[in-house]
Amino acid sequence: MKKTIIIILNLILLGGAAWFGYQKYQDYFNNPWTAMAKFEPTLLKWRLVFRDR
Repeated sequence: MKKTIIIILNLILLGGAAWFGYQKYQDYFNNPWTAMAKFEPTLLKWRLVFRDR
């Protein structure tokens, strides 16, 4: 009985983690600009640096 409860709790925990990961993946897939928003200022800075050379 105790072993069954532990297995059920582990499955619930793993299912919750998988659901949370899937939700975060969907958020990123639907809004990919969020990752580029961190990269664009750096890219722009390097373009300006090398343009002056």
